[in-house]
Amino acid sequence: MDGIDLDPASDADANRLVGAKKFYALSEDGLTQPWFGRVFVNPPGGQVRPFWCRLIEHWMQRETMGGMEQAIWIGYSLEQLQQLQGIAPCSPLDFPLCVPKKRIKFYRTDGGKADAPTHANYICYLGPWISRFINAFSHLGDIA
Repeated sequence: MDGIDLDPASDADANRLVGAKKFYALSEDGLTQPWFGRVFVNPPGGQVRPFWCRLIEHWMQRETMGGMEQAIWIGYSLEQLQQLQGIAPCSPLDFPLCVPKKRIKFYRTDGGKADAPTHANYICYLGPWISRFINAFSHLGDIA
């Protein structure tokens, strides 16, 4: 994506790694803020559905809602993919997906050791540069 303009569900510690030009902290409620440019979404626990719906809303109306250009969605588990089917006009399965060979280790903001989550992950790409997505992520796992 050549950079990240917005992370709508983050904090200052996490953004040191993500490097978004702008992020919305919990107190700012990223679900009610404008989304724009190149967006990175790692939805907080318990808010997967609303963040997916907001992402799709902006993606489908990107010409009128601030000009979202591309997005990366970090998801987890087959169960999440199943839950996201039918709740919005699109599911992650409608976009290119990378299914990593190994679980993604997430860094802890308290400085602790990164741990692999208990569920497998997937990475979903919304944007026009599918070949770039494939080149950037195929070393992690298969692209569907």
